[in-house]
Amino acid sequence: MDDVDRAQVVQGVYLDAAIKRQQAQARRIGTHRGDICLSCGDPISAARRQAQPGAAFCTGCQTEFERGTR
Repeated sequence: MDDVDRAQVVQGVYLDAAIKRQQAQARRIGTHRGDICLSCGDPISAARRQAQPGAAFCTGCQTEFERGTR
């Protein structure tokens, strides 16, 4: 096995892990109650739920996600 083959194996492992994380998040969103942040588990404020119906993340986690830090 050469370096290219090893790199492809490693890439496959990371890709599989990323796909599994996305699938798990999709399942959580599918069963989301709407008042608990899917990221941190803290309550989503009533004001946020009213302003953004269906929000899955609290304001703090959404901000971090948009900044690319989460």
